[in-house]
Amino acid sequence: GLLFATFYGMSVTFARVLQDNYGFNSLQRSFAYVCPGVSLISGSLIGGRLSDYLRKRMIAKDPTHYVPEHRFSLQLVGLLISMAGILGYGWLVDKHVHVASVFVFTFLGGFGMTWVFVTTTTYLTECSTKQPATNVAIGNFFRNAAAAISSVIIDQLIKKMGFGWCFTGLALIDLIGIGFVVILMIYGPKWRREWEESRGH
Repeated sequence: GLLFATFYGMSVTFARVLQDNYGFNSLQRSFAYVCPGVSLISGSLIGGRLSDYLRKRMIAKDPTHYVPEHRFSLQLVGLLISMAGILGYGWLVDKHVHVASVFVFTFLGGFGMTWVFVTTTTYLTECSTKQPATNVAIGNFFRNAAAAISSVIIDQLIKKMGFGWCFTGLALIDLIGIGFVVILMIYGPKWRREWEESRGH
């Protein structure tokens, strides 16, 4: 949810930045969204394939001790890419750097976000095989709620903090995500086992 919020903070400012800072007209701004669109598709495909490859390799190595939480090791990569994208986007726009570099970091922000998203969704379907749809629905609820809040408050945050510092703050939120990933990698298997035992699975 936090990562989705940072991405939406970037998305809702993207068209206005291109218009106000770089003089894009409405047609150019529309075509510009191909950049984050391609980043979302490629991040999802590459992250998903790597996640499936990692799972297949772990099962081949020891099928009796496969741990779904091991997928999270890939999330660290996605979170760092997303952080770099959001941070770079904020300061490049703030300093009015050439628009090509803004597109590069916009791409990285979307790529990293969807990389993490697809890995998380896959994990949610595996961590409790009795209710995978419920897990995914709850995950989607928190992501969409965070995105809605971000969309509403982003303009006020930019006015108070400035573009660069606002997106620095959003990028640092990814550190919270990294912390959660590390905690889940360490304690997740034990918590999941205890929860399944409590439900008699």
